[in-house]
Amino acid sequence: MIARILLRALAATLFLAAPASASGLPPQRCESAPGLEEELVRRIAERIGACPLVTLGSADSRALAEARQGLAIVNLKLDMRVGTFSAALADMRDPGNVRMLRQLRGSLSMSREVPVVTRRILPGEVIDAADVRIVAVDARHVPPNAVLDVHQLVGLEPRWPIAPLVPVARAQVKNALAVERGAGVRAVFRRSGLELTTHLVAVDGGAIGQTITLRNPSSNKLVRGRVADTGVVELE
Repeated sequence: MIARILLRALAATLFLAAPASASGLPPQRCESAPGLEEELVRRIAERIGACPLVTLGSADSRALAEARQGLAIVNLKLDMRVGTFSAALADMRDPGNVRMLRQLRGSLSMSREVPVVTRRILPGEVIDAADVRIVAVDARHVPPNAVLDVHQLVGLEPRWPIAPLVPVARAQVKNALAVERGAGVRAVFRRSGLELTTHLVAVDGGAIGQTITLRNPSSNKLVRGRVADTGVVELE
C-alpha cells in the first residue's frame, strides 16, 4: 500500500503536464545534449520560466548520456541565489523498488541573447551586418555597459580589437568616420529652397551626425558643417 502511494507521488512529479512559464506560455525549447540531460534542462526551464545554462561535471554528464530506458531524474532542487541545483538519477523499472543510483549536482545561470561579432575586428574596420549574429551567453558574463542591440553595433568602428563571440562593451566601439581629416569633401549649403555645392577640405575627421570644421582651399576661410554621409557635409 505504501509502495503504491509512493509510486503515485513519483509519477505525479515526473509525468504530469508541466506548468506554464511566468509569462503564461510554455517555455521555449532549450539547447542541451539529448537524453536525460535534455530532460533535466527542460524541467529547470519550467521552474524558472526561461532557458538556463546548465553545467554538470563530466561524470554526471556521461551518466545522463549513457542512461538506459527506465531511469529518470527525481528530487530536483534549485537554489537560484547561488546558482546551483541538485537531483537524483533513479531506477524506476521496478515500481516496488525505486533505487537512487546517482546524486547529480551542478551550476546554472540565466542566458541572455546579445549581438557578437563572428570574426576579429580591428580598429579602422567598420562592423558590417554580415559580421554580427545573436548568441545566448551566460548572463554573468555580460558587462553592464554591453551593446544589446544589433543595430547599435552595425556601422561602428572598434577603438581596440574586438574578439569574436563575446559581448561587446560600448566603450569598445565608436562611430566610424565618414570624413577623414585632411580629405576633400563635398560641401552642401541649403537655404530657402536654394542648394549650392562646393568642395572643401576637412580640418577634422567626423562620423555621420557630427559637426566638423572645414577649410576653403582658395581663401583659407574656415566654416562649420554637419557630416551627412561619406564625404558629404552640410554647411551650417
